[in-house]
Amino acid sequence: MDENALIESFKSGSNHAFTILIRQNQTYMEAAILRVVGNREALPDVMQDVLIRISKGLHSFKGQCKLSSWMYRIALNEGYRYIQSKKRGEADIPLEDVDTLPDYEPDADLQMTNRESTRILRECVDELPDEYKLIFKCFYFEEKRLEEISEKFDLPQGTVNSRIARARNMVREKYRKRYK
Repeated sequence: MDENALIESFKSGSNHAFTILIRQNQTYMEAAILRVVGNREALPDVMQDVLIRISKGLHSFKGQCKLSSWMYRIALNEGYRYIQSKKRGEADIPLEDVDTLPDYEPDADLQMTNRESTRILRECVDELPDEYKLIFKCFYFEEKRLEEISEKFDLPQGTVNSRIARARNMVREKYRKRYK
């Protein structure tokens, strides 16, 4: 069954289709989480959050980008969210205590923190050398496929892929330095 058929099957209620989609992309998602978090012990917790976000968001997935790119981006975002929660000192909540939590209403400080971290992340990207920044923005912000970026910049796909990886490492390093 192709990817689009699996997505439609999931939207119709098939848990098996969801399992197949996750298995097809699990390696990429785990790699994204580990790149951001750098901690194998955190992988199951972050991956669980990723799966929840994907299962909720897949119903509205429009296919404007590749599913694997969309899932990878969710994994990265959840990894960053995990790091931020650890820096704020948020405690892990046992599942049995979840029912006793009050309804969540985001407070101004948390919203400011999220905006601030997004601003810092964008600044880190803007500080990249142009040969990395443009390709990085195409891949992550515009969600273009490697082939499209390769054609746009008239570069081999291997070069595009290595520049994305180098840019990601530079952004990660800049981001970590600012949060230390």
